[in-house]
Amino acid sequence: MKFRILFDKSTYTLTCFCFIIIFCFPIFFLFALDDIELTLIYLAICCPILMTTTTFAPRYYVVEQNRIIIKKVIGKITLYKDDVETITTIESKAVKEMYRKFAVGGFFGFYGLFYSRALKNVNMYAGTMKASNLLVIKLKNAKKYVISPKGIEEFLLCVKEK
Repeated sequence: MKFRILFDKSTYTLTCFCFIIIFCFPIFFLFALDDIELTLIYLAICCPILMTTTTFAPRYYVVEQNRIIIKKVIGKITLYKDDVETITTIESKAVKEMYRKFAVGGFFGFYGLFYSRALKNVNMYAGTMKASNLLVIKLKNAKKYVISPKGIEEFLLCVKEK
């Protein structure tokens, strides 16, 4: 079963703001300043950043008979149900003290490697930082994934089915 990622207003706002900045500055450089070199330099820097962040952003989750799939624009992460130790909700304290180690925070969601004292290193593929909308998937090999499926209860029921 396919589950959409739950995005919050701050994620939508930040993503829209970034798109406006990324696409309005080159127009300003080109027409207001009449500077083609500055426009090309700006685009040469921003386009790879935009493509990279878009590529790694989570799109949706899929729960199948024996696995959970985190689908990205390019590629996917497969978590086999047999490898899952626990799936729990997250405490708000753990979210508040979470910081990015190698991650994106808000542009197309929250994804990458995060750290908190309570959870240690976690791989996050979520659309929000609200604790009530997040699940922690802990694997037997001690890896942890944080996700934000729309319809947490339904997601948990699908995962429990074999």
